[in-house]
Amino acid sequence: MPLPQLAAEIAALKAWMIDDALPFWSTRGFDRSSGLFEERLDFSGRPILEAPRRLMVQCRQLYVFSHATLLGWFEARELVEQGFAALIATYGNRVAGAPYVFSVTRT
Repeated sequence: MPLPQLAAEIAALKAWMIDDALPFWSTRGFDRSSGLFEERLDFSGRPILEAPRRLMVQCRQLYVFSHATLLGWFEARELVEQGFAALIATYGNRVAGAPYVFSVTRT
């Protein structure tokens, strides 16, 4: 791929991330009542309630929003703080050798 075309693709991806993906996942993809990110959404943007919430997804989303904040792309400090507190409270197992659980249900 020629360099100008690659630069255009990167710019388009960055614009999509800033204008579409980050705002979408910070609203539709984040359950403010639990402080956790949704595992999956349907094509209408509604959470799939039967899907368990995995620790890995929570960590990945916290990283993405933290990094986006550091880059100045999206202000997500409050969301990250709420998500991290909920992660510790929800997934923290406090058992030696298994300090965190893998996934949880909504209940």
